Amino acid sequence: MQSNIPRETFEQSDSNGSPLPITPASGQGSHIWDQANNEYIDFAGGISINTLGYCHPQLIQAFQQQTDTLWQINNVWAQQPALQLAKALCEKTFAHHVHFATSGADAIAAAFKLARTYALEHFGPKKTEIIRCKNKKNSPSTEYTPEDTTYVAFNNIDNLKCAINNNTCAVVIEPIQEENELTSADPSYLKSVRALCDHYSALLIFDEIQTGMGRTGKLFAYQHYNVIPDILTSANALASGLPLAAMLCNEAVTRSLQTSTPETPYSGNPLACAIANKVLSIIDTSSVLDGVERKHTEFINQLERANQLHPVFKTFRGQGLLMGCLLLPEYQGKAYQLMQIALEEGVIVLTAGENMIRLTPSLIIPTEDISAGIERLSAAMRRFIKLNKS
Repeated sequence: MQSNIPRETFEQSDSNGSPLPITPASGQGSHIWDQANNEYIDFAGGISINTLGYCHPQLIQAFQQQTDTLWQINNVWAQQPALQLAKALCEKTFAHHVHFATSGADAIAAAFKLARTYALEHFGPKKTEIIRCKNKKNSPSTEYTPEDTTYVAFNNIDNLKCAINNNTCAVVIEPIQEENELTSADPSYLKSVRALCDHYSALLIFDEIQTGMGRTGKLFAYQHYNVIPDILTSANALASGLPLAAMLCNEAVTRSLQTSTPETPYSGNPLACAIANKVLSIIDTSSVLDGVERKHTEFINQLERANQLHPVFKTFRGQGLLMGCLLLPEYQGKAYQLMQIALEEGVIVLTAGENMIRLTPSLIIPTEDISAGIERLSAAMRRFIKLNKS
């Protein structure tokens, strides 16, 4: 029997981030147990990754079947799980081709490189500028940013009109800015962005690392808007937490792929792709996607009732099971504090900036877990109010 390693050992490891004071030991459905056997309801979905909860029996079966055959191979060879996944993603989206990577950052980097290669091959060496929308996560100081990148305000078409020009090769949009207090794109804004990209022969890239794989009630969020990108990136939930990402692109852009996209030894490995195939087959069904909308309504209704008892939130945002609870002005800057109190009450939530609690539960979370989790969050809200009045 394996002995537990104490939480304090974290200081000796090379893990990232600032860890919460629990060490999860096991999970089932929307529940997690720590080393002391304390139980938590997970409204975070890992971190918006475990769309089917923990230890889903069909994923376990797919994992076991694939480990009995082939779990890694030289990526210069084709293999069945990757071929099957690429075919399915193309059939279910606008894509003509899929390039696999191991992380969202790798997929975004591949999209940038592809956009510049496409521009070079069609318009010459000066068309290199990439335009991105500002949020609290993608500023030049917080992530890899290629040269010749311009940042503009989200949902502000006039700002984009001032920035875009004949040297712009791509505009990158998140349909919902999860790290910017869950701000959703206006449909008219996205249509105008598409028109500007067409006018200036720039590619439109949708970053759906957070919003893809059913999170918003559609397989991908772009399908809500009737606006089709040229390139789309997906990761996180694609293989339910295994290291797999994908860059989807249309037929015109596909021709520039071979000269632009980087490969890693683990890109599209058979094991992750086998899991992703099973995830995709479960999620892309009316029972799951329609259920996301119903569960959204359940969450919001119960959150509103809890907020009437313990007023903490000003408003609720989001789409599907990507939801945000914006704190009242008097509690601004204290989202992390509320998240910690919620953990003590046995419910795991996330933050989206300093002023918002973020909820990204499993897409198949049962109603009874929603109710039990909201009850625990309500208790945390009561304690939070009391603490901030003392």
